[in-house]
Amino acid sequence: ILKHKFIVNMRQAFQDRDTLYLIMDLMPGGDLRYHICRKHRFT
Repeated sequence: ILKHKFIVNMRQAFQDRDTLYLIMDLMPGGDLRYHICRKHRFT
């Protein structure tokens, strides 16, 4: 099992007929998409 402070752990995955669900640890500070949209780029 991979453990690293910059990688979010996935706890569980399951799906129903229409959707795939991923249960992951909560990471305070927002996700990568939030930060890219806010700054309009990521370097």
